[in-house]
Amino acid sequence: MKKYIKNLRFIRLYSILKGCLLFLLTAIWVIMAIPLKENFDMISLALFLPNVLLSIAVLLFNLLFCVLYGCLLFIIDIILFNFLAPSYSANNTIYILQLTTVGVYITVIFSYYTRLQFERRSSNLAIQEQHETYNMATKEYSKNLLKNQKLKEEIKRMKKLSQTSALLGTSFDSSEDIISGIVKETKDILGLDKVLFSMPNSEKKHYVITEAIGYSQKHMGQPTDNIDEWLEVLKFPVLITDIDKEGRIKLKRYSNFSNASSIIASPVLLKDKVYGILRMESDETDVFSNDDLRVASYITDMASIVVENNYYYKEVEKLAITDGITGLFVHRYFNEKMDSEIERYFRHNVPFSLIMLDVDNFKILNDTYGHPFGDKVLVSIAKTIRSAIREVDFPARYGGDEFAVILPHTTMEGSKSLGERLFERICATKLNELTKSRIKHSLSISMSIGSFKKIYKDRSTFINKVDKKLYDAKSKGKNRIEILK
Repeated sequence: MKKYIKNLRFIRLYSILKGCLLFLLTAIWVIMAIPLKENFDMISLALFLPNVLLSIAVLLFNLLFCVLYGCLLFIIDIILFNFLAPSYSANNTIYILQLTTVGVYITVIFSYYTRLQFERRSSNLAIQEQHETYNMATKEYSKNLLKNQKLKEEIKRMKKLSQTSALLGTSFDSSEDIISGIVKETKDILGLDKVLFSMPNSEKKHYVITEAIGYSQKHMGQPTDNIDEWLEVLKFPVLITDIDKEGRIKLKRYSNFSNASSIIASPVLLKDKVYGILRMESDETDVFSNDDLRVASYITDMASIVVENNYYYKEVEKLAITDGITGLFVHRYFNEKMDSEIERYFRHNVPFSLIMLDVDNFKILNDTYGHPFGDKVLVSIAKTIRSAIREVDFPARYGGDEFAVILPHTTMEGSKSLGERLFERICATKLNELTKSRIKHSLSISMSIGSFKKIYKDRSTFINKVDKKLYDAKSKGKNRIEILK
């Protein structure tokens, strides 16, 4: 476009110079024609007036008219001078006028030709400029189209991330639900085929696969590789575009769960320690970008917040229902569990039993060796109870030095067998091992066992019956078991 504008400016300048030239030639013609004013006749007028009109036409830049009109006058001049007015031929002034007129004609014709050339050239330049502009616009359009496509994908990702944030913001009943949600949402957001979540195993030697999409089920629970161990130290996301060319770590796989070449690994943190690692994998190289790494990091950051919130929620819940010293359930929660078992008994006729036990002479132990020692005795008994009962059983600190264990799906025979085993283990506890001081006393307990029956009707009645049997064991000399029949 700049070339085109520059060319137009040149054409205008040339037109002005050309007009000045023609005006000069016309002036010369007029000056030369003045001496002939005495001899002017029809022939002179025929020569003079048309040339004046031609000059005016030139000054108005009507070049096409000038060319046609000039050609016509040139023919008239030749006829007049050479055939009709031979007497003028001998006059040098007339010859000069004729040559001047011919110069005007030639200048007009040359000007028109030159203008045509300039216009054609300008047209070509304009077309070239338009073509270049079109090519540039096409390239810019392609770039903008690609940018728009990326922006659309980014917006779609952001929307999914927002949905994921809302999903992870809801409460989860278990850590497994959190992990499953993270893996599924990561797959949907990034559009991947392989996503897994690994966590340290119980021995904390290796990380094992706990949740995965795109892997065989036989690999669940299998150890991963040393990348997870590397991230346990780094504690920030990493992008590996080609594992064979990765200079930061030499890969060591502990199982054949994957043959990935491109990997994104991002840790989920709990109390500044690695809780687990989210991984995205591809068998091809250079699949993932920094944008993918940023999205993965954002997901694990959200997951870290949710995991930590869930952890503290469980801790608070645990503190609300468990005893601070023994770790067993508190009296209030014990009552709720008892009501639940009684309701199930009446609805489905499912049997359950109750064991209650009390430490003999606990006040003497406290007074003699101090309350810290007494707390150690309670903690030791709680550990023994937990180790002796089943997972479905419900141990509680009923109050002071008194304990209770609800045994779901258990008849009197089963509860007696468990009670006797528990009694022996507790009484076998060596108090000297609980403190550096010399302990002269031995540990013994009194215990009562009962199975729920319809005649008891409610919780209070049943507990009072079993508790009365515990009182009977105390009154009969302690260190014994009483059965509610």
